[in-house]
Amino acid sequence: MRRSRFTLLLSLLLPFLTVVPAAAQSPLEETTIAQVHQAFANKCLTCRELVSRYLGRIAAYDKNGPAFNSLIRLNPAAETQATELDSRYAASGLTGPLHCVPVIVKDNMETAGLATTNGALVFANYMPVQDAFQVQRIEEDRPGQIQLGGMGIQPL
Repeated sequence: MRRSRFTLLLSLLLPFLTVVPAAAQSPLEETTIAQVHQAFANKCLTCRELVSRYLGRIAAYDKNGPAFNSLIRLNPAAETQATELDSRYAASGLTGPLHCVPVIVKDNMETAGLATTNGALVFANYMPVQDAFQVQRIEEDRPGQIQLGGMGIQPL
């Protein structure tokens, strides 16, 4: 039962784990990080545009349409962070291999400044002041990614 829930959740979230360049006409599922970075280099796409498209896709599929409702919350600073990454890119190029790659963090992973429940309703308004170890490692080893929000997990 647990495996089938995981498989279902993974199939629902796969569209959110891919990236799309504005200039490319390829489907979201087929776009690679390298293609997005090439679109940045060709000035066909900005990080802000990419994040806006993802947020639009989340609105269309997670909150409306099929209404998967898999994301508990969105990062209100995602577009601001994308604009900052665009400025950094203009000044010195990619910030790292995950430059402007949208990611979604499980709700039990603390992310500074983004409320989390840690999978328990008692923590509904908990706001971590620091990142979980795993989140810190991603940011240190692969800087430049943008956390779009928190993915729901089964409450305890």
